[in-house]
Amino acid sequence: MTHLDKTINKARRRITLDRWLRHATFALMAAAMSFALVTLVVRLYGWDAPLAALGVAFGAGALIAATVWSLATRVDSATAAAALDEAAGLRERLSSGFYCGGDDPFERAVRLDAEQTSARLSPRAHLRLHRPPQLATAVAAMIVAAAMFLVPPGVLARAGVEDPKDAVQVERTSALVKKQTSKIKKMARANAEFKKIADDLDKLAETRDGDLHKPADLRDRALKKLDELQDALKQRRGSDKMEHAKEFKKMLRGLKLPDRADNPTSRLAKSLASGDFKAAREQLRQMQKQLAEMAKTQDASKLQATQKQLDDLAKKLEALARSDKLREKLAQAGIKPEDIEKLMKNVSKEDIEKLKEQLQKQGMSQKAIEKMAKQCQKQSGANGMAQQLAQALAQAGAAAGAGNAGKASEGMGNAAGQLSEMEMLEQEMNQIDSMIAATQDARNGIGNPCPTCNGSGKNGGRPCGSCGGSGSQRGSGGMGANAGQGRGGIASEASTRASFTKRRQKVPTVRGAITGQYLVDGEQYKGDISPAVVELLTAAESRATDAIERRRIPRRYHKFIKAYFSDLREDLDQPPPASGDDQGDSPEEPSEPIDEE
Repeated sequence: MTHLDKTINKARRRITLDRWLRHATFALMAAAMSFALVTLVVRLYGWDAPLAALGVAFGAGALIAATVWSLATRVDSATAAAALDEAAGLRERLSSGFYCGGDDPFERAVRLDAEQTSARLSPRAHLRLHRPPQLATAVAAMIVAAAMFLVPPGVLARAGVEDPKDAVQVERTSALVKKQTSKIKKMARANAEFKKIADDLDKLAETRDGDLHKPADLRDRALKKLDELQDALKQRRGSDKMEHAKEFKKMLRGLKLPDRADNPTSRLAKSLASGDFKAAREQLRQMQKQLAEMAKTQDASKLQATQKQLDDLAKKLEALARSDKLREKLAQAGIKPEDIEKLMKNVSKEDIEKLKEQLQKQGMSQKAIEKMAKQCQKQSGANGMAQQLAQALAQAGAAAGAGNAGKASEGMGNAAGQLSEMEMLEQEMNQIDSMIAATQDARNGIGNPCPTCNGSGKNGGRPCGSCGGSGSQRGSGGMGANAGQGRGGIASEASTRASFTKRRQKVPTVRGAITGQYLVDGEQYKGDISPAVVELLTAAESRATDAIERRRIPRRYHKFIKAYFSDLREDLDQPPPASGDDQGDSPEEPSEPIDEE
């Protein structure tokens, strides 16, 4: 490539760069105006949109569009040579040399002159970059786009809350949601596995700017979250592990008890039959101590008797695992005996799918197939638990008969460990049942609040007479036009199914033995409350009370501030501080003007 060609190419790139600056300025101006409009709409309505990412996307799109535009409209070499001739005042010497490429002496002379001229010429010195005409407009558009972030969020979203009564209703609804979910949050925080549930419930009563400025919206969001929580709890309650434990406890009811026998093994069998895993675990510990004493005294007769008792109990447990009821149903459905034995011992997902296919071929309905498959899964898990406990007791009995107290104690320890795990599962199931009941109560309280107290449970500083302080609207009972709470008119009586609801009540508790332990992923929390936290709470409450007494806070917020500190002290199990009369719920009275800051 000659000097002339290189110079012309440099001139061509210089002209293209100058055009790109103009195109980029115009594209950025259009992008800034579009982004300003989008930002204004998002801020006015309080929508949750990634504005920073949108700004980067608009800017990048503008630069890409300018680059494509400039490359598509770039000048050719001849135009670049003519532009350089005009800028440098060369009177078409470079463009003439560009066109002269033949063997004629005149053309060679013109070409040589152009080569010599281009060698001494710098395109950058003559083809200057011009200031884009839209530069000022583009900068102004960017400033306007940045200023859109100063627009208060949710201005138009709050346009519906023009009446001050609506704002008060929103605050009351927020307090109602907080009150109804406080019990669930306290129960969830008692277990590290449910910590996320408490965190989600904390967000229900929040009223962010531009979001949920109507009581119905806040109530609907709370109900939706409670429904999701209830479904998640029911799903966990119906997990395979808990269903197996429930079926195992049900299976133990059929354990045959010895007649009028009063020994540790008989008491162990009675505890298992009644489903009292804690008492059964205590009996195993007592038996371990007795075995240690027998080993010291070398009392062979007592060791043989203990072996016989443990063997009998192990055989009874194995007999429970060989229940014939489900086997008969499977056999009647046409399942082969070897497949039945496999299903009763250790069932897998593949086995369940094969079972469903076989039952479907037999013409069984889909509902009956699902029910039998689920029953097989529960029965198989319960059988495995029964066999595991029977093996541990049989191992302990064999070691006791051989005079090996260490091995016997080890076998009983294995059985005690399994019972401890069962006790933990039972406690977790009870806790989940309590949370499900509390979730339903909270849903009823939020969905049907008392119209008199709006779900607060108090009216004029006293328990509401309409709802009895519960905050929920009572259902209308009885019959007839003027029927009220109760039966109303005479109705026909008939026996119906009893329905029970598990609820957690406040009972005095003391430190006891650890039932079991397990690891949970997440942050570690301390159980004790440090004095610094209590002092901080007391100081904050004192400042708030002082501000209320000095009338620095509007009267309509007094009740909510006091309820906040009351709930916080209840969560921390701290008694309220000694103070004067509560003025938060006192009737309205004339007072001097309040300086609302």
